[in-house]
Amino acid sequence: MHSLALDLLKVYIWTPHREFVIQHPIFNLILPIICSTIMGVIAYHLVEKPAAKYLKNKWFAK
Repeated sequence: MHSLALDLLKVYIWTPHREFVIQHPIFNLILPIICSTIMGVIAYHLVEKPAAKYLKNKWFAK
């Protein structure tokens, strides 16, 4: 799990809304997976693709 997603879930969901988390444990399982997946896709498109393109152009310049 992304550490940023874990920290955000701790601060905004798990700590202030403990009763909700205990009453609805399925959200406690699904929400972190969804958040991690979304953050992974965002990181891929914003960081990894541009970095790969930059390095490809820099190392294999025409």
